[in-house]
Amino acid sequence: MIASTIGLLAFFGYVIYWLMGEIASAQERYLAKYRELIALEQKQEQVVSLQEKLAATSEEREAVMQTLTGPAYEDKQRLIIEFEEMARAIGVQQSLEIIKDITQEEIQQEKEQLARSRRGSEEARKATVEEKFPGIVLGVSITGEYTKIIEFLETLRSLPYYTFIEGVSVSSVKRAQEGQPGIVTASMEVTVFTRK
Repeated sequence: MIASTIGLLAFFGYVIYWLMGEIASAQERYLAKYRELIALEQKQEQVVSLQEKLAATSEEREAVMQTLTGPAYEDKQRLIIEFEEMARAIGVQQSLEIIKDITQEEIQQEKEQLARSRRGSEEARKATVEEKFPGIVLGVSITGEYTKIIEFLETLRSLPYYTFIEGVSVSSVKRAQEGQPGIVTASMEVTVFTRK
């Protein structure tokens, strides 16, 4: 009987030992999962923080781009590329300088300022400002044969923008010699309304 009691106690001792091992291993698995969960929560917080920083940075970038280039940045790039391609195709040299960027905000401010100055007048009720449109005023200089310059100016009509040319001045760079045409430079202001 003592042997069976000792055997039974040994069996219970083994079961308790086994259960304690299972509890310890379950506790280790639980702690490992808990650590993973904490790490995931920290990563999630980092992701949210980075998303907020990215959104703020994107807004700042957009504000800087609008400040530096105005809201029609893509239109300006496309316009300059089209001018360069036209000049290259025709065979003239050109240089562009952006003189003024007419933005929708500037037009609205001008309208409001004029409305305040004309408050109550009949003119203010009819129209606060002559109709203006956003666009770019370019200083353009073209050098080449006279006929090529005329061709360049005519090609401006093919642009997908309304263009207004003013203040054209032409000066001779190289006089015509036998068998060779003269070279001239034409300078002008071109207003391009970039929004179709």
